[in-house]
Amino acid sequence: MPEPTLPTSDQPTSMDNDSTMDITSVSPTTRLGGFEALSILNPPEKQAVGVTHDPPPTTSVAFIGINYIPDSADSQMSSHRIPPHPTPWESVALQSVDGDAVTGHSSFPPKPQVKRSVPVSSYYFGPPPADSAFFTPPVGRIGVHHPREIVRVERDYSGGEIVQFSSTYPLEFEGRITPTQFLESINAINEILISASSLRHSVFDNCIEIFSLQLSRLFLSTHYEREMNRLRRHVDDLNHRLFNPTGLNILWPRKVGFLFLEIEYY
Repeated sequence: MPEPTLPTSDQPTSMDNDSTMDITSVSPTTRLGGFEALSILNPPEKQAVGVTHDPPPTTSVAFIGINYIPDSADSQMSSHRIPPHPTPWESVALQSVDGDAVTGHSSFPPKPQVKRSVPVSSYYFGPPPADSAFFTPPVGRIGVHHPREIVRVERDYSGGEIVQFSSTYPLEFEGRITPTQFLESINAINEILISASSLRHSVFDNCIEIFSLQLSRLFLSTHYEREMNRLRRHVDDLNHRLFNPTGLNILWPRKVGFLFLEIEYY
């Protein structure tokens, strides 16, 4: 007895992008419903003597989402992936207290470890290195040779916008001047700076300049200018009397806009 065959169509069963299955009948103009399509796919088994039917092959349908990435594309992307490399801030060789690098990366950008012939001051980042000139006897002549180091005394902003310098004793001056001498010198400079910022004198000088149509500047100096001249004389006196004999020299702070006070170390 011949085995019944299912009607077939020239249009194959396909799956579009929305993962829906379209099953057509024999007639190209007739579209089967859901129940009829299931009955065609799974026909009822006939009880025939001596006839065995193989179980129909099972077909698994995978529903693909919008974020689906095929395995082939993932492997292709991984093959062209750029290997990780250290960032510039990770490649800088950090220096320990002993001066040894704690990371194995080379510095970025590479900088030669050459000491400056003319030193510059900087913010305080910790104790000086072992090859610095601090805690050594004075060498050279002030005003003739370059200083070996420059110590920066920072501004003290605890009192507001009035220019004041910190009176904290730098340890680099140990053996040159005592903490008491440094404190008295900074306090004397700060007192002159407070007097130069006097509000009463500033109002008086501005009124004279307004009423005289700025002609008073030809024969009168302001209170601020007089205090700056007094500060310059006081700094020169401190250098001549205390700092220069010990190999130190206070630089004129007005050159840097009173942002900090620099003291040369010979």
